[in-house]
Amino acid sequence: MHDLFWFVADSLRYDHLGAITSAILGWKGVRFERAFAVATTSDPNFAALLTGLMPWESGILSQADWDAPPPAAPTVFEELKAQGWATAALGFPNASGFYRAGVDRYEEVYIEGESYDALKLIAGTPSPRAILIRAAECHAPYYGGSYYQACQAIDHVFHACLRLFDPDKTVAIFQSDHGEGLGEHGVMEHSGLPWECLIHVPLIMSWPGCPAGYTSYELVSHVSVHNAIRSLSLGAPSDSSLLKAAHGRPSGLEVTRVGGVASYEGHIMRYYALRGPRWKRMWEWNDTGGKSWFFDLWNDPGELTDLLRVAEDYSEPPPAGLRSAYSEDEAREIEDKLHAVGYLD
Repeated sequence: MHDLFWFVADSLRYDHLGAITSAILGWKGVRFERAFAVATTSDPNFAALLTGLMPWESGILSQADWDAPPPAAPTVFEELKAQGWATAALGFPNASGFYRAGVDRYEEVYIEGESYDALKLIAGTPSPRAILIRAAECHAPYYGGSYYQACQAIDHVFHACLRLFDPDKTVAIFQSDHGEGLGEHGVMEHSGLPWECLIHVPLIMSWPGCPAGYTSYELVSHVSVHNAIRSLSLGAPSDSSLLKAAHGRPSGLEVTRVGGVASYEGHIMRYYALRGPRWKRMWEWNDTGGKSWFFDLWNDPGELTDLLRVAEDYSEPPPAGLRSAYSEDEAREIEDKLHAVGYLD
């Protein structure tokens, strides 16, 4: 039996991983360049990480569902505890009930003493142990005026914690639950539509015998992380997309799915997105109606050009919308690709 060290840097953006160098990028794990959240806020994402359920399966669709009935599936900590692991977590004072499920020792995090609290929690938990640290430096309002400096603080906390584990006997994970808006599309913080800045997340993972230093460009999600933990720690039969990707094989995910409920521009709205390697389709519905977007992320990574509205007179769903924006041959090629990954019926 080995240890599980699971470090979740709340609200850490994928494109700020470069601010975290001394420990994380030098750590000999597998780096997943195309890892995605399942929602834009914390609780639906933690529910997926801990239970393997998507938001519409768990019933945890937003932060407003913090007191919702617990998901039907057990958390990975409940399963580990039943198999003899000592379990502990460091997290927010108002953390949802499912976050604490199966946790023998739960400590509330306060930024000023976070590193000390994390080290004390780890040192006080006997092996085999499963430890979850939810670091808050990158979560508003704690990063204050410097998000970059907050990322560097995350580096120091993670590095100090990692030294307390034997790398040959530990499954170690570094990731974020979701990203953070820093002004893109008018978004500050992380409630709203599933733009890339909110759903593209950093993910590095190591385990005994892993292909150290490998970088995967396959699509993986929070559910992939959950399934990999169950496979590595519990020996559960799992056709894990993450473990396939870590060994250079196709993950099997042609799209990742994102969905939930959030407050956006004064409205409570439901959102959904399908995100493939190149194409992204996004929808929202609120009390004033609905809207959808379609992006080519290879040529437009900032999601600035909605292909459904390139033609000024666009008023129809695809494929008519595609044909208004492209030549007939180009439109046919795009439609074939979209059919292949499930964007079009």
